[in-house]
Amino acid sequence: KYAFAQYSLGHCYFYGIMVETNFVKAVECYRKVASQGHAPALNFLGFCYQEGLGVDIDVAKAAECYSKAAAQDY
Repeated sequence: KYAFAQYSLGHCYFYGIMVETNFVKAVECYRKVASQGHAPALNFLGFCYQEGLGVDIDVAKAAECYSKAAAQDY
């Protein structure tokens, strides 16, 4: 529920829009939305895992997120 709003909040934390940049909070937002199958959030979550932004680098989790997003033609 409210996937786009939660995803947008994640972007605010990711890019520092009207708040201080906080990758940990961005990841929390993206995870909530990704659990609903939101492809753009899955893509950003994968990027966070790939680059170690707000989480430890985990290429397996990154690949899983990217794969789920790709399955939706994103």
